[in-house]
Amino acid sequence: MSARCPKFTTPRTRARKAVVGFLARPLRSLSPRLQLLTGFGILVIFCTLLLASGFSSSTIEDYRLGEVVHRTVSSPTDIEAVELVGTNPKRDDDARPIFTFDSGEAQNSVRAFRAACVHLQQQTEGHSGDRRPLSWTGEGTDKVARALASHGLDLTTLERLTGLLRESVERYIYRDEDARLLNRDLFLIDQRNPGTQTSVPMPRLQMVAVSTAKKNLQTELEQLKGWTPEQIDSLKTAMLPLVKPNVFYDENATEAARNAVAEKRQQTIVSLRRNQVVAREGDTVTEQMLAQFTAIRQQTRGKRQWPRFFALLLMVSAALWAAWKFVANRSTSLKPGLSISKVFALVGAAIAVQTVLMRVGFTLADRVATASMNAPFNDPEIGRLRSRLHLRRCWWHCFWIHSLRSSRG
Repeated sequence: MSARCPKFTTPRTRARKAVVGFLARPLRSLSPRLQLLTGFGILVIFCTLLLASGFSSSTIEDYRLGEVVHRTVSSPTDIEAVELVGTNPKRDDDARPIFTFDSGEAQNSVRAFRAACVHLQQQTEGHSGDRRPLSWTGEGTDKVARALASHGLDLTTLERLTGLLRESVERYIYRDEDARLLNRDLFLIDQRNPGTQTSVPMPRLQMVAVSTAKKNLQTELEQLKGWTPEQIDSLKTAMLPLVKPNVFYDENATEAARNAVAEKRQQTIVSLRRNQVVAREGDTVTEQMLAQFTAIRQQTRGKRQWPRFFALLLMVSAALWAAWKFVANRSTSLKPGLSISKVFALVGAAIAVQTVLMRVGFTLADRVATASMNAPFNDPEIGRLRSRLHLRRCWWHCFWIHSLRSSRG
């Protein structure tokens, strides 16, 4: 008597069955008809959400004034005389920050250090035999005077120290707490000529923090040759305090400029036609573009969004129900003994996979179409080359068809 061979399963098959059994556990308590309707509802909602994701793919990014458009923006529908009130961008982004520049701060620092050194030279020259202590009139204590006198404060040393200080202070130096405001272009107003504004693009590359400027000067002083560590420390106490910020954030002027821009944009009339290009990829965002972007966002986020979704849901439900009835009536001829639930699972899986592939295809087609409008694909020479290749392929196709017909005849 032969025993039946045991049925072996792989770990992957056992894991798959365990997951399917866990997910199908809530449906086991339902009747077969309710199970079928529940699965059909899940399939309809899944396909509808995939297809409806194309509505939100055309949303416009939150651009700021002066930024570069990442992708071409066009109007989805006709927008006539849309009055935008209170729909402007954030007020912090409306105007560039304004800083004031004290151009005389660097000269004052160099002049103060040079005057103290000259005063020390006069003391050493006029009282060569006098043992009275030397005094220092600049930053620091009298130890600076003794350090400079012990090293020798001649004209060459004075010019060298003055040059190091001038290189450190004759720059745009800002306070460390104002670093967060330098992430975009700004306007600079000279205190001695407040009527003119200077635009400073990429300020982090043209300005330096006061702590960084002091650190750079400290490094230069430590590299001096012929000076003892005690003398260098004395120089640091005299020269580092002279490195001061000369660029300051003017909050009042910035706020006034932002208020003026906000009042100017308070009311804007926008008129767009369907498929009208508002901005192309690479364009600079202007005030008119910002108003048009806001109008398009209001249109796409308005009351028509939900009707579109429910209309799409109804169409998907009708299409899937018709497809299911067609397959269910012919399921017996496909494979005898196949249950109705297995037929539905097979058809539903096929429809879900096809919907996913269709959604991926739409996304790739959109990206390819957008990329074809940019360099180098928009070159006229490439367009003519494509036409020649297409004509040559059509010619070969016609030639082979004619040859096959001739051989058959």
